[in-house]
Amino acid sequence: MEQDETWQSDEYGISYEGRVGVLLADGTTPGPVYFDSASGPSGWTVRHWSVYDGSGYPDRPKAHVLRAECACGWTGDAQTVDWEIASGRPFHEYRTEKADQCLEDWDRHLMGVAHISSSEALLRLTVSCSDVCDGGVAG
Repeated sequence: MEQDETWQSDEYGISYEGRVGVLLADGTTPGPVYFDSASGPSGWTVRHWSVYDGSGYPDRPKAHVLRAECACGWTGDAQTVDWEIASGRPFHEYRTEKADQCLEDWDRHLMGVAHISSSEALLRLTVSCSDVCDGGVAG
């Protein structure tokens, strides 16, 4: 079981780290699920989207929505979970296409970030060139 799955781009690193986020039916974001090791004093916490299946031990909240999340605060479109269609299959098998959609949403978000970054860089270059042409000092 994965503790979490995150995505990073070479260009932006952890500044724009993405993941599949979960929302509950009341719109809140659940905390990590704690798994006891049962054979020692410690366990581990898991935030991977697939653990939010509403099952018993340990008590786990049930996901209502999957969506892409980015470290910059951006969130993608809600991918509503239809538990009736799952028909008893494990959540991690049933919802992989929704998780894949979240990755695609995050990729599109990064393309927008790249466009904004390129536009800002072009603006700075234009202002710098204008300063030089006007006899000022480029900074």
